[in-house]
Amino acid sequence: MNYRPEGRQALTPMVKNLLIANVALFVIGLVARPVGEVIERYGALYFPGTGNFVFTQFITYMFLHSRDNFFHIVFNMFGLYMFGTAIERVWGWKRFLNFYLACGLGAAVFHILIMYLPLEMNAGREFSRMVGASGAIYGLLVAFGFLYPNNKVYIYFLIPLKAKYFVALLIAGDLLFGFTGGGQSNTAHFAHIGGAITGLAFLFASKLKRR
Repeated sequence: MNYRPEGRQALTPMVKNLLIANVALFVIGLVARPVGEVIERYGALYFPGTGNFVFTQFITYMFLHSRDNFFHIVFNMFGLYMFGTAIERVWGWKRFLNFYLACGLGAAVFHILIMYLPLEMNAGREFSRMVGASGAIYGLLVAFGFLYPNNKVYIYFLIPLKAKYFVALLIAGDLLFGFTGGGQSNTAHFAHIGGAITGLAFLFASKLKRR
């Protein structure tokens, strides 16, 4: 599902840095495959308990993207630009970065916890590795819907929908596909949900603190 909020926005400093980091690592992986394999070996998120897992992967995985799916990084970076710039402009770069990393971390933890559960949907499913900024991006989506609930988001660049409904629709879709088709998909739907939940928790905690 493609999307864009209303109007174009100038890049903010931290969004720009995150874009550069993600794209640079992706290009390195394409141009120098052996180097890319080393980066994935230590940077992608592997299941805890395996020989490949280290705790730093809870952060590094969100800066890596599949080299076999160009649209993976394109859509994530587009979402980072379109939603992240609006949020960083309001919050400033420090709060924005803390929020972004927290949502990515929450996405990874939630995804792994779901994989641990003895659910029917997990039968026959193996956790190999996870990469991508999608969980952190879902946190940004929630924040955008929180800050600008009535702003229009264009689905497939054509169909206008208020941000609050757009976010609800995406999360509902991930819940549906997570429970019904998660075992047959390479998409980490519950990581998306984990990022959204972390974003909501962060927003409500901030709201309570202000009170």
